[in-house]
Amino acid sequence: MKMKKMVIGLTLGMLISSSTVAFAATSPTVKATLVKYKMMVNGEPKSVSSNQLSYKGNTYIQLREAASLFGYKTKFDGPNKTIHFTHQDQEWISLAEFSEISNLKVEADKEKKDVYHVIKGKDTILTLNARDLNENEERGVASQSGIVIYSTKIKGSLMLNTEDLKAAGLL
Repeated sequence: MKMKKMVIGLTLGMLISSSTVAFAATSPTVKATLVKYKMMVNGEPKSVSSNQLSYKGNTYIQLREAASLFGYKTKFDGPNKTIHFTHQDQEWISLAEFSEISNLKVEADKEKKDVYHVIKGKDTILTLNARDLNENEERGVASQSGIVIYSTKIKGSLMLNTEDLKAAGLL
């Protein structure tokens, strides 16, 4: 009886290990080459600390370093499997980042595209109209305190002037 249990145990063990090897043999592997390219952004040389990967005619660079080359910071939110990009330019802050930092709610207008309401409690304290706002074009809107807050689009994102937000007491 002991011999029978031992044979069954060995047989099951061999089946499990052979299926693992068979699975491993079918999983894809990638063979890439490590390279070190010179980086240029708008004609300006930029340096990165990591090597790049070259695979099938494509070059891959670490996301954090690529974002930095274009003026963005990255933040990884593991539990939500999300990568956040925020512009490094201190003069401007994205609408989403402003909402997060100021603890004010930002809602898109339900009827008007590219119109956003900044809400404190139940009151709308600022309405931003980004309709037909071109890249790097600035548009001002008066806050409740009478301070004009300028907004612009940078790389497609709606940005607010941080000095204006501070002057209005919103940041």
